[in-house]
Amino acid sequence: MRAEARSVLVFGGAVDSLFLLGKGDFFMSEQLQEKRLAVISMFVENIEATTKVNALLHEFSQFVVGRMGIPCRSKEVSVISVVMDAPSSQINSLCGKLGSIDGVKAKSLFGV
Repeated sequence: MRAEARSVLVFGGAVDSLFLLGKGDFFMSEQLQEKRLAVISMFVENIEATTKVNALLHEFSQFVVGRMGIPCRSKEVSVISVVMDAPSSQINSLCGKLGSIDGVKAKSLFGV
């Protein structure tokens, strides 16, 4: 679907970065989205999935503040936490992509 840019009046001022998708559907460009601090926590149960996980984390590395990985060998699982400072759309995108990898469970928790 092609997005069409429209200038709209919001709280008394014009905002040029809202886009009209269809009848009344708008989305805000990432430049206007407020950055949020969040943690994505995941369980990696399939060791072969780590290549895909690391590739995705590298793809979103501009938003990554830090990460911690803990192998739990007795349970044959790795626990990884990633702290991000990013627009909500980027955090949700990464979490969704991580969760779609076979053998990976991912959840996000938004803070400030």
